Amino acid sequence: SVTDPTAATIHTYDRVAREYHDKRYDRELAQERLDHIGILLGPGRHRILDLGCGPGYDAALIRAQGDCAIGADLSSGMLSFARRHYPGLYLRTDMRRLPFAAAFDAIWANASMLHLEPTDFPGALAECHRVLKAGGYLALSLKAGEGQAWENGRFAVEDAPPFFTYWTATDLDRALAAAGFSSVGGATGDGTDEHQAWLSRLVQKPH
Repeated sequence: SVTDPTAATIHTYDRVAREYHDKRYDRELAQERLDHIGILLGPGRHRILDLGCGPGYDAALIRAQGDCAIGADLSSGMLSFARRHYPGLYLRTDMRRLPFAAAFDAIWANASMLHLEPTDFPGALAECHRVLKAGGYLALSLKAGEGQAWENGRFAVEDAPPFFTYWTATDLDRALAAAGFSSVGGATGDGTDEHQAWLSRLVQKPH
């Protein structure tokens, strides 16, 4: 059996792209958060990295608002689904080692960095900081809680459960500050979805 957390999670998502997409097709909350980022960025065409893009629906929302979206994910299955259903630029990319220069106005990491082990999280944040332009924004959402777990029963594939790390608000805010990000007033928040509490943050790389 596959025991490496990253490999196991990729293995799951490679096989459940359609199911994952259909379970999460309502993107109303994502659209609200993307609208807020659009207001902060102002007029013009911006380059936004959809980091952990999954089946591509949020990249499509970004493109629909007139911006350039690059979707990045480690799951080939998710990327294949995205390319078929939401055409655009997608790359198979590890968020711990991003193949970009400082080219992005914003990074959208919606329910993706939660698959990182705690030891990998600071490095991934550092990569996000590096590839953002000065003044660029990082939006991320993570599961609230403590510790790590393999979550069974979320999808039809039972032999390869995805791996999750849970975060407290204090630890998350400390990690973001340590990576050099500044909080954006009024843009933090908590939420619940299917009995799971979430932490959402919108932070900025200082000018």
